[in-house]
Amino acid sequence: MDVHAVRETTVDFLKSQLWDDFLTITYRRERRDTTYALNDAWRTLHNQCGVVKAFLVSERFVLGLGVHLHGIIEYSPLYKTLDAHRRRTWATLFNDYGRTQVAPLVNYGGVSAYCAKYLTKDRGQDYNFYGARRWWVCPP
Repeated sequence: MDVHAVRETTVDFLKSQLWDDFLTITYRRERRDTTYALNDAWRTLHNQCGVVKAFLVSERFVLGLGVHLHGIIEYSPLYKTLDAHRRRTWATLFNDYGRTQVAPLVNYGGVSAYCAKYLTKDRGQDYNFYGARRWWVCPP
């Protein structure tokens, strides 16, 4: 399977899922390990922010001295209607990591494609799907 096919398959899969927010995290402290950055962000999102499912992608800065993440997340049903919860998620991520954006997901296809493009970039990136199986929808 070529790179383009992998990206398109990932986009289709991500579009088939339910998502609430798009996020970006730029770490204020230097990080070199992209896998650790992803797992650490997932622990925070899951344990402190009520996130049940996430697709997270990390990328090193051009000079290799730092990492930033992009992702799409789904909250537990307990938090879906609380706009204040989005602000709490932002504050938690900002305090723990640095510059952060948490925004409602409006265009599933566009955001899925944006996240999936990092699968094919050549800059020391990593990615992972997080969450229990029951939160993931099987596409037809």
